[in-house]
Amino acid sequence: MTKHQPALDFSREQVEQIFKLNVFGAFSCAQAAARRFIKLGVKGSICFTASMTSYRPNRAAPSAPYGGTKAAVRNMTHTLAMEWAKHGIRVNSISPGFVRTQMTYYIENNPDWPEKMRNYGGMPRLAIPQELGGAYVYLLSDVASYTTGIDIPIAGIVGAW
Repeated sequence: MTKHQPALDFSREQVEQIFKLNVFGAFSCAQAAARRFIKLGVKGSICFTASMTSYRPNRAAPSAPYGGTKAAVRNMTHTLAMEWAKHGIRVNSISPGFVRTQMTYYIENNPDWPEKMRNYGGMPRLAIPQELGGAYVYLLSDVASYTTGIDIPIAGIVGAW
């Protein structure tokens, strides 16, 4: 969840709402899964969705609170991976860039978009959600049984970040 507006225009309530969903929601789900894995005595894999905004601001649509939440998720990935490895639980994340969703409807409608594509380089389009699937499948599968604490950036528009 996000809202694109200047940082000075955010109310405390708006920031708290974004953090509750993106950070506390992710943590609560991971904690519940880890407790269940431990109780059942099984190895498990948890995969968060972070964002390229966890690395750098999104020039096309800055949102300081959103970027902050996704940086928190990425840090949580590393910390929980370290803490839960002794239980056989792997924790990783994916950081998508621009993906065609309801959150990014405005990007392609922006008259500056073709110009930005020429300047940023990379793939001249948004990703489609299905293009993220392979990374999730890998991280959640046994093929990645020795992979924990990493983030996989998926950003065809590399210069935009």
